[in-house]
Parts: sequence; structure tokens; C-alpha cells
Amino acid sequence: MAPPSVRSLLVNAKIGDMLKRKENLKVVCIRDSVTVEAALATLAKHKILSAPVLSKPTDEVAGQEGALECLCFVDINDVLRAFLQSVDAQSIKAAKMLAKMRTLEEKGADFCARTLRELSDSLGSDGGFLFEGRIARMTILELVHTFMDPQNSKGVQAGGHPRANVVHRLAVFNKAGDVTSVVSQSDVVRFLSERADDLGSLAVATVGSLGWANRAVKSVSPDTAAFDAMLQMSQQKVSALAVVQNGKLMGNFSASQLRSIMSEHFGSLALPVGEFLALEHGTEYAGYRGQPETSSPTYGSSPIPESPATQWARDTEQRALEQQPGADVGQALVCVKAESTFREVLDLLTSNRLHRLYAVDEQLQPIGLVTCTDVLKMVLQEAETGRGED
Repeated sequence: MAPPSVRSLLVNAKIGDMLKRKENLKVVCIRDSVTVEAALATLAKHKILSAPVLSKPTDEVAGQEGALECLCFVDINDVLRAFLQSVDAQSIKAAKMLAKMRTLEEKGADFCARTLRELSDSLGSDGGFLFEGRIARMTILELVHTFMDPQNSKGVQAGGHPRANVVHRLAVFNKAGDVTSVVSQSDVVRFLSERADDLGSLAVATVGSLGWANRAVKSVSPDTAAFDAMLQMSQQKVSALAVVQNGKLMGNFSASQLRSIMSEHFGSLALPVGEFLALEHGTEYAGYRGQPETSSPTYGSSPIPESPATQWARDTEQRALEQQPGADVGQALVCVKAESTFREVLDLLTSNRLHRLYAVDEQLQPIGLVTCTDVLKMVLQEAETGRGED
């Protein structure tokens, strides 16, 4: 029997069924009265990039607090954007490392002491809220449309400033106003991965044929200050930058690396990206590792640097690093090739709980990028054109 079309797959599947597996999962919410530092600590503790923000308004007449209300989502990208808006970013960028570090430590402490309520105008760009009764009846196809075009989707409530053109998550609330679940793009990608056999020809389409291996990749040098890279991300409206050296992919600098930053860590944003990432992952930046002192006759406890044994060991380590994108900075990047299939992309995103995959060539040069949003856009296109049918 031929598999169903992509459209029929998405139309026949209901979000309510997909959310049943999350019934026993506690939704992490954050009060708007907490400090930025406390909010970041919560995101880091639960290894998430965002959470619904709740507020308990006070009745000005009675002087009593009312029920909790869903305000918006706090997203790590919004927090970082708010920090950049609170400082003279260009002045900090132009400063030398030590001056930059001192300024960032001072500004970071002040910023982290502010409450989310004080940042309300900067929050809520990525996320929305849906009533429980409506989402139970929604199909996966309707959900994908909501992610891709939230401003024209019925029933979606927003908090904070106007939503972006694409959102990555929706909080589900009940009649009492309680947030009962959060559905994300990653949930849909997981659903698609589990139903890959029903995707027809789309499942075997390659990254190259889908146009994902011929895209400009926003990148940064490992020698660039982490703060400057953060500023570049904000200016280019991206949530990640490939760290590239000599044309090769050596790391990923993204919001997920920044969610664990506390007030005392803001000074580390003055460090080069390569060193910042290595420090974040508890290792030593390979750009500094294993470099012998030219004036010393020994290389640690090893033979002299010029000996064949030392050279062989160093070359072996270098060859291993060259085959492991991210190893230089303590990361283990998961990448795809132009010939990787759509099914493989789904599996890698799901099994590794990732939001993006870099496409690389045989020399490990970044040639493209695949995100959860790209996957949903492609599925939506297939559902509308019927090209996923065999």
C-alpha cells in the first residue's frame, strides 16, 4: 500500500494526541517579579531556551493580588537583546579586552538585578498562547501554519511586543488561566521523525536537493570577542553563528551557550569566542593547547618538540580534531552532508535535541544550514503541492 500524502498525514493527526506524551511533564513558568539572573538560572537548570512568564496583577482598589496571568514568553534571545539595548554596545565593542571586561562585569551586574517586569517591552517576540479547548481540535497542519504565520492565525494570543514572523513555541492554557503544556516546533519534528515512513518521496530527498546545502552561513572567527559576536547575532537577527577558522567549521556560538551566564560571568564575554566556548564546556581552547615554549628544551614531560614521537602525537591529535567539528572548543557538533536525507535530518534533530544542523563538505567547510523552521516550511510546501506523494 502506498503511503499517505504529506497533507493527509498532517490533516489526520491531531495535536491533542501528540501532547498526550507530555501530560506528566511539568511546565516551567517564571514570575515576572523575579530578577533576570534568577530567570536565566531557571532556564539553565532546566536546559531550556524559553519559558512562559506569569504575572499576578494587583487590584488597585482592593489592594489584593489577582489570579496569575500569562504575559508572554521570556526567551534567551530577548534577554540578550535587552542587555545590548541597555548598554553603549558600540563603545564596548571598540574597547580593549580588559576595559571591555570591566565594563561588561559592571553592566552585567546591574542588568541581572533588574526584574522581568522591567524588561516587559523587550520580551515576547517568540511565542504565543493557545486555549486548551482549541488546540485539542487542531491538526498538525494547522499547528504548522500557526508556527509559520502566527499573526494571521486564529486563536493565538500574544504577550509583549508584536510577535516575529515565525514563532517556535506556543503555551497551552486552560479556563483557569493555568499553562498546562507547551508545544514547540521540535515536537512537530519529532512527530515527523516517528512517521517518516509516511512522508513518501520527501523522506529520501537529500539536503542538497532541498536547497539546504547551498546557503550562506552567518559566521564568526574564533578570535572575535564573544560580546562582538553577540552583537552581530542581534544585528543580523539570527540565533546562532558558525565559528569558522581557515574555512572550516570549528564551533557553534548560539543562545544555548549563553543561557547559563550569570552576573559574574558577563566579563567573560570580552574573551575570544573560541576561548569563551571552551571555558563554557570546561575545556581548554585547542587554539592554545599543545603550543610549546620556543625557548624551552622540553615540551612538558614529553621529549623535545622536534622529536619524531612528539610530532607524531601532535599530528595524531590534530587529525582527530579535524574530523570532529567542535572539538577545538569542547563541542561535539552534529552535521549533515549534501547527500544526507530528509529522514536523517529529522532523526538527528530529534535524537540530539537540536534546533539546527550545519551542512558541511568533505573538508568540513560549512555549506548550508538546516533548522526546525526549515523542516516545517518544507513540510508545509509539500502538503500544499502534493509533491510528497509517491
